[in-house]
Amino acid sequence: MLWALYLKYFLKTSLILYKKDIIISKIKGTIMENNSTILTNDPYLNTARLTIRDKRYKNLYTKRMEKRSFLKQKIDINNYIFLSKEISTIIFILSFIFIPYILGIMSVFMFIAHFKIYVFEKLNYSFSLFWAIGYEILASILLFLIIKSAFGFGKEE
Repeated sequence: MLWALYLKYFLKTSLILYKKDIIISKIKGTIMENNSTILTNDPYLNTARLTIRDKRYKNLYTKRMEKRSFLKQKIDINNYIFLSKEISTIIFILSFIFIPYILGIMSVFMFIAHFKIYVFEKLNYSFSLFWAIGYEILASILLFLIIKSAFGFGKEE
């Protein structure tokens, strides 16, 4: 029964908040930070500590929210492809021309000619038509991937 009274007294006289490594205890008016005891009899010092801590948490929160904004990201393609500027420009132009063209030829061969070479040879499609078909397919795939990464952006951490 004595332990119940002690527990009741302890709960009434002390309030312990756990937040990161800071334990605030009202029993002896002390703040324990990282296993070091600092007296808190000075209200100005306490106010200064709390203000500094609040600013630090606010800065961390705003930095974290700025990093997590999907639409405000700055994307530089040279961070993903390690080439010089001149060579990367030439490669981007050639890939803009040939990747949709090859994708268009493959999709016409698969979906219209049904993998039959003699049917594909009879089709008289021009370069621009193959390119436009491939471009639309590639654009829809990239748009799908962008939307998928936007929905899954907050779940990465």
